[in-house]
Amino acid sequence: MNRKFNVDFGSLKFIINNLFDLYKVCIINQSAVLKAIDLSKRLNFSYWDSLMLASALELGCNIFYTEDLQDGQNIDNQIIVVNPFIKNTG
Repeated sequence: MNRKFNVDFGSLKFIINNLFDLYKVCIINQSAVLKAIDLSKRLNFSYWDSLMLASALELGCNIFYTEDLQDGQNIDNQIIVVNPFIKNTG
């Protein structure tokens, strides 16, 4: 039993197995780190925001949900930044 989350380990294993089945997971590698450094320098983003973006680019994502970057910003003609807390009036 995990006391912090009040979940038994059997349920936790089930959740993790399904999480990896449902979603693509990017392992941070040299390519992602180098891309993050490039994004950080080029776009003046924090390294950590850039690392998340670099991982999303490697996975081929086209939407990046965050409240930390400019809503609607296009990153490398591949990812559009979407702030999920801004009401879309469209």
